[in-house]
Amino acid sequence: MNEDAKKRYEYLKRKQNEQIKLYKWQHNNLFMEFVKKIDEIQIISDDECKLLIDRFSGSIPFYSSGRINWNDSKLQKNKVSYLELDNYVDSSKDYYVIWDNYDLPVIKCKLQSIIDNADDIESVAFSYLIISENFKVIMESEKFGSLNLCIIE
Repeated sequence: MNEDAKKRYEYLKRKQNEQIKLYKWQHNNLFMEFVKKIDEIQIISDDECKLLIDRFSGSIPFYSSGRINWNDSKLQKNKVSYLELDNYVDSSKDYYVIWDNYDLPVIKCKLQSIIDNADDIESVAFSYLIISENFKVIMESEKFGSLNLCIIE
């Protein structure tokens, strides 16, 4: 296979994988119901997702499962409920939601929308991260509507 044919093959393979991923999340009923309830939502492209996750994961220790390793970090966490978040952070700011299901795209929306739809977000995935745009606020889902919250000064 010559170099041009190889590049063409790699391009077509990548495009096909993108189409498969798009099909999967567009046919995930719980995810789509959640997305439809959010007024201002941005679905982040795969390329942006990779940059975002690379930037974030370089500064936070993770287990191989994708959960934050709170024991191996200098981060202090508080266990809070969605209803308590207004006491800690500005819920009018934009936040990213990174799901444990890699077939689902990262989304960006107002934290208040996440709070208002907490039950829906938890029905999409049991494990997810909510991260502020400046990476200073990190939330990790816990059981039954609680979050591990870390604010980096």
